[in-house]
Amino acid sequence: MVAGRFDYRSMNDCFGVVDSAQYPPYGTAFALYYSCDLTHGTAPALGVQWLSVILADQYGFTGTHQFCAGNFNNDRLDSVAIRRGAFVAFTDRAPYPPEPGLWLSYSAYDRAQYIGTPEAPEGLFTCGDWNHNLQDSFGLYYTGTGNFWYRQDLDWNSGLWTTQQAGNPLGTTSIAAGSWR
Repeated sequence: MVAGRFDYRSMNDCFGVVDSAQYPPYGTAFALYYSCDLTHGTAPALGVQWLSVILADQYGFTGTHQFCAGNFNNDRLDSVAIRRGAFVAFTDRAPYPPEPGLWLSYSAYDRAQYIGTPEAPEGLFTCGDWNHNLQDSFGLYYTGTGNFWYRQDLDWNSGLWTTQQAGNPLGTTSIAAGSWR
């Protein structure tokens, strides 16, 4: 699940789901299916953005593909970033509008960051504006230690990390639902 403001016509954020399939001989290809219509009880029309084969095995990338959305160029629209291992590929191409005459849009992935792996294993990938400069950057949360590592830049390899001890809220307490009503 990826959430962000994908369409300039909508005042609210949109939600999207990334689907994948093998695309021989290139590797795993991804597409984002999204909607900005949050009307209760409806099955809204979906927009599609082709994300392509990003950070493929054949080029030496390893690990789980992880996705987040952020505003990486201060245009008030979010685009999808993909992390795999120590690398992030991202773009400023928001999912809306579709390409002229087509029903889908294409992503560009013309930007990248060597984010590294400050801890092992991979951690959970997220995007956010950590310093209120109206531009999102990347962060990693590690459930084993409770550490949240984030960068405040989009440079290729600044190496400038900020870390915060966020704790281990996941799986530390029991939650029981007595009733859903």
